[in-house]
Amino acid sequence: MTCSRDFSCWRHGEGIGSLMWARPRQVSDGEELVSTVIYVRGYDNNLEWVWQNTHPRGRRSPTTLALFDYQDDEYREYRSWNGALPPAARPVRSHAISSVIDLYDFVKSQRAGDVTELHFFTHGWSGGPLLHNTGESLGTPSDARDPLDADPRMKDFAIPSVLGGAEGRTFRQAFARTALVKLWGCGFDDGGHRQLIKKDYFSARDDAERVTIVRVYKQYIRETTYQYPMMRTLRLPVYAAPLGWGTSPHLPFGIEGKKAESTKAVARGVYPPRRGDLWWRVSPYFRPDRGREFYSRVLRARMDPLDYVAYTEALAR
Repeated sequence: MTCSRDFSCWRHGEGIGSLMWARPRQVSDGEELVSTVIYVRGYDNNLEWVWQNTHPRGRRSPTTLALFDYQDDEYREYRSWNGALPPAARPVRSHAISSVIDLYDFVKSQRAGDVTELHFFTHGWSGGPLLHNTGESLGTPSDARDPLDADPRMKDFAIPSVLGGAEGRTFRQAFARTALVKLWGCGFDDGGHRQLIKKDYFSARDDAERVTIVRVYKQYIRETTYQYPMMRTLRLPVYAAPLGWGTSPHLPFGIEGKKAESTKAVARGVYPPRRGDLWWRVSPYFRPDRGREFYSRVLRARMDPLDYVAYTEALAR
């Protein structure tokens, strides 16, 4: 193991996810707390999309920006970051990363309450963000990770050596109680879950049939989405795409249906966006499909201006 003076440590020759971080130290009396913002960029995503879409925007002080860039397989750290997008200064340090374990271990190394934001700017599916779009080998146990798998898995939150038990509590304690956690993409439009709401729920014959559909849909949320166990571990809302609808960084805000696909949008970088602004948003068919109506009226969900859903215990109870 090799350790640097800033308390980060590396193990050599142990395969994917070998980067290690020191456990958090106690805060001294009178020491200034520095918030940590984490941006995660997945493979095949433009770095510009990170700077263009993240929020909140504006001046920050004092803040450390930690960028986990899985397109370049590099961690970059910007200290005394003032909120400039992209950061004006060069990173104070950088080094190689390889899997989501590097991210998990970094979070667990932070002092209690330091992490104020965690954003995943990635491709994705209901089972989680895609950092490298790897997979698990056939026969991988349900209570262990494939050592060659780089991507997050729902089961991570139950594996004691990853984010289960005491490791999950350490992970949770790193987050401020008002932290923003958001999975930006890209949960592609899923015909089955989408049609369950668009077609089946709104054409149901009676209340009993609608109750059954809601029960089944909530079960899908609990059993097939990464954001649900993440929310339960963090005890914080986790914002993500509504189950069944995708997201896109290429479409205008506030324009729905097919018109959104033919409307040219311009990025202004001001949040909340105005109608026509380019922003990474939920599918333009979510509202025409009556998905937002279902989430707000039936599931009583909170949604942000871009239609990302706040996944909470109550949402799928």
